[in-house]
Amino acid sequence: MRYITPLHHLLAFLLVLSMHAAAFAEAGDVTPEEAIRLINEATPQNELVILDIRTAPEFMMGHIQNAVHMNFYNSDFETQLSTLPRDKRYLLYCHSGSRSERALAMMRKMGFHHVYHLQSGIVGWYKADLPLEH
Repeated sequence: MRYITPLHHLLAFLLVLSMHAAAFAEAGDVTPEEAIRLINEATPQNELVILDIRTAPEFMMGHIQNAVHMNFYNSDFETQLSTLPRDKRYLLYCHSGSRSERALAMMRKMGFHHVYHLQSGIVGWYKADLPLEH
């Protein structure tokens, strides 16, 4: 017969805590290489929505394949963000990372937990020689 000791309780608690932390660690800055891995690993059950938050002319010059355009400078940008499902995963990017970093903070305040931020923006994506759609 096995006895559950306080050590077992502590280990079980730490395991649950680490699993909980891992779920919320699924947010924050990513490199272009990490972003392409996220895109390639996406499935219908584990969808990744790519949000390009640059202006329309910037978007037209080239964007990540399947990106949804949502202009950060539109007066209703925050309202548009608030209509997005909270249970999906998102990859945000702009030109160099400044706007998308601010959008990440907005989304976190709105209760989004699975949001990635392409820290170097489309500039870093381009420098990493990753494909753009026109």
